[in-house]
Amino acid sequence: MSGSNILVAPVVEQGKTARMVYLPKGNRWIDYWTKAVFDGGQYIVKNAPLDVCPIYVKEGGIIPMYPAQNYVGEKKISQLTLDIYPFTGKGESCYEHYQDDGESFDYRSGSYNLYDFILKRSGNLIEINISKTREAYGEKYQSFKFIINGIKPLEFLVDGQTGKIENDDDQFSFTVSNTAKKIDLKF
Repeated sequence: MSGSNILVAPVVEQGKTARMVYLPKGNRWIDYWTKAVFDGGQYIVKNAPLDVCPIYVKEGGIIPMYPAQNYVGEKKISQLTLDIYPFTGKGESCYEHYQDDGESFDYRSGSYNLYDFILKRSGNLIEINISKTREAYGEKYQSFKFIINGIKPLEFLVDGQTGKIENDDDQFSFTVSNTAKKIDLKF
């Protein structure tokens, strides 16, 4: 497990191209690469050629994504991207995001930001609430990009206003400003 939402199952035997993976009971798990959904509490066999590392995300998982960098501080990060795997039924999860400069010890004197993201699903509604619980680091995100896997909404509201969706085959995404507080997805 990498944190509480990601299960990584690399092939560690030379010459092997598949492996058996146990998905923990009590949750559904989504294959990160194919977006296939599996019930927990079972073993599955995952084909894993040399260029694929089996990764599974727990249903309700919120995964932060940053652009590729060769070293901390190479690129200024003005947008936080969150890859979301919503519940298929009723459920609630949360993610707390910590932000600082990544280099100095200024966090010891309180120079950091904290953001809380709460994901709730009930019936045909998914709600995402955003709150900033600490704003003491000057380089705040200018926007948040959400990638939602597995659903296509009929209506999308940001703080009560209709939002713009960026569609893809098995997911959709949208970007909101750093002042957004509530997102509603109806499907």
